[in-house]
Amino acid sequence: VPRTQDVPVYLDAVGSVRALNTVTVRAQVDGKLIKVNFVEGQDVKQGDVLGEIDPVIYQAQYDQAVAKKAQDEALLANQKLDLARYQQLAASNAGSKQQADTQRAVVAQQEALVNADQAAMDNAKATLGYTKIIAPLSGRAGLRQVDQGNIIRAADATGLVIITQLQPIAVQFSLPQQQIVRVNAAAAKGALAVDVFGNDGVTVVDTGTLKGIDNQVDPTTGTLKLKAEFPNATFQLWPGQFVNVRLKVETIEKAIVVPTSAVQRGPNGTFVY
Repeated sequence: VPRTQDVPVYLDAVGSVRALNTVTVRAQVDGKLIKVNFVEGQDVKQGDVLGEIDPVIYQAQYDQAVAKKAQDEALLANQKLDLARYQQLAASNAGSKQQADTQRAVVAQQEALVNADQAAMDNAKATLGYTKIIAPLSGRAGLRQVDQGNIIRAADATGLVIITQLQPIAVQFSLPQQQIVRVNAAAAKGALAVDVFGNDGVTVVDTGTLKGIDNQVDPTTGTLKLKAEFPNATFQLWPGQFVNVRLKVETIEKAIVVPTSAVQRGPNGTFVY
């Protein structure tokens, strides 16, 4: 018996799962790796200390910068006292104005030196902070690239570990260029839902939202790339995985439908008797 109902219209594709962010965590200073604070495969949070480099040399440089600033500040305080005395003498004509002006220049020069000391101290403090290797984002830590006790360098290409963001996660897929107008028209009306199927091709393992449409068609394949984002709450999706994707582009309202078993095939195609 025919009946009417709202029928969703989907476009099917095959996509690849990709991490939204992947970072190779590298040291910013050279030194001996004295501690590793994560386990391979562990979920880490942004700001976690993943490793520690021996800080002895960098602590000494910071202490030296602090001492240098204190020394120059003491000298500046004495020079300011001399300037006040020279100004009093010059005001009562008991001393030369040239001497007061010269002392004022000496004070300005010493103030600039103290400012330079502060900059050197800030730089030494920042360098000392780099002895703690910090996670730049939250995600899943991969396999450790450097073992504790080794010398780690800022120039090392491999870094300490690679962190991959798994929640949320992205899926990139392509559609034929003939569907560009249809997809753009649907996207203009609002966010489009995207489903990802499991290995059985039937079960929907996650539902996300279309986030981006590429700005050009690949001339070699005649397809357009699209990107969807999924919450991946149960880690069903993994970077590098190939999945079946279904993009919902519209809903036909009050469409006339019949049971699949009622559709027959004849020499002229399908029909319902």
